[in-house]
Amino acid sequence: MKRYYNWICRHKLYTLLIAFIITDIILWAILSFTM
Repeated sequence: MKRYYNWICRHKLYTLLIAFIITDIILWAILSFTM
């Protein structure tokens, strides 16, 4: 059970990281497009 919980935490962390990267790319694209 503990290993499963650890996997969920890690998965959540990776999901947050991917979402952050995607939003960063989108923001950068918008900025470079409006410049």
